[in-house]
This record gives sequence, C-alpha cells and structure tokens, in this order.
Amino acid sequence: GVLNQRKDRLAGILNGIDYTKYDPRKTAFPFTAEDLSGKVEKCVNHGYIIYTECEAPERCDPGSFKCVVPPECTDGTKRCNNNDLDICVEGAFQSLKKCPQGQACDSSTLDCAKTAECTNGAKECVGDGYRECSGGRWHNKSCVGALVCTALGECAAACTDGDTRCATRNGSDVVETCKNGAFSVSQPCDSPQQCHTTANGAACVEP
Repeated sequence: GVLNQRKDRLAGILNGIDYTKYDPRKTAFPFTAEDLSGKVEKCVNHGYIIYTECEAPERCDPGSFKCVVPPECTDGTKRCNNNDLDICVEGAFQSLKKCPQGQACDSSTLDCAKTAECTNGAKECVGDGYRECSGGRWHNKSCVGALVCTALGECAAACTDGDTRCATRNGSDVVETCKNGAFSVSQPCDSPQQCHTTANGAACVEP
C-alpha cells in the first residue's frame, strides 16, 4: 500500500505505553483527568497536549495556564508576627506597624495592646493588704482591722506559729499551719479523707 511505499518518509508513535511505569497518579506531582492541579496544559504541534510539572511552590493558574507562585495571603488579611502587626498587600505580608514598648500584638484583636502584668486570679500580699489580678492588671485591696494578708494572698486573722486549722481549697479539705503569723496549706487531704480538728490540732482522717 501507499503507507508501506512511503514508510521512509513517515514517523509516528507506537500505540500503547507501560501504564505501571508512566502512571501520572504515581509521579512526584500526581494528577488525574479530573484533577490537573500542579500541571499546565500547553498546545503544541497542531493541537498535541503535553503536561508540564510546576516546581514547588508553584501551582497551575487555571486562568493563564502558567506555573505561578501562589499568593502567601489574601489582600487585607492581618496577622501578628512577633511584636509586629502585618497586613497582606498584593498576596504578601508586610509590616503594618510595630507595637511600642509595653505593648504586644494581640492575635485575638489583631492590634497592639498593653502586655498583661499578671495572670488573672493571681493574688499576693502587698504591705498591709494584698493585690489581685483582674483583666491582666493588679488591683490593690486592704485588710481591715486586725486581719493580715496570708500566704494565699487573702486577709485572715493573725495566728501563732504552729497553730493548725482545717480549710477547703479547690473543693478539697486541707490542713493549714500557721507560719510567720499567717496560715498556709501544709497538708492536702487525699480523697476520701476529710480534715477534722482534734485536741492535737487539725488532721486528715478517714471518714
């Protein structure tokens, strides 16, 4: 036939390939006919389509069919970066402002805010009274009359060193002992023990 007669002028590709060796799902950038992410279609040689792998971190842009570096962020997005507040401009973060001394970037409000002086709920003795932390700030309080600040940061009656008493802390019984004129926890009672006051002082006993 004509093809056989002109075989010296013809060239082509043999039908069939080794699917186990050339499986696109098993390449460094796997893809399927349904998911071409990471690939770029390119028309060459009168309509033949080839696939070009995008090198990381590039991805395929479905609009231009080119390998492009994806944007780092969405324009207008803010983030805390150590003590800086960043904002996204043209797909990349840049510094919006640096928080001044005594302030830090708050990730919940995405703005500079005063740094906390203390942990909420903390207490400690100060002079004749004590101070309690609320909203990240210390608030001073006074002990009235003969009351003094204890090791727990609370106002209580002064005591004689060595005295003991029963108290409840975090829902559990404890034995407190007086030291330096103030009561402090000396022995937590293990469940199911309870604290009872006896002739010899307070003690943890079985119920």
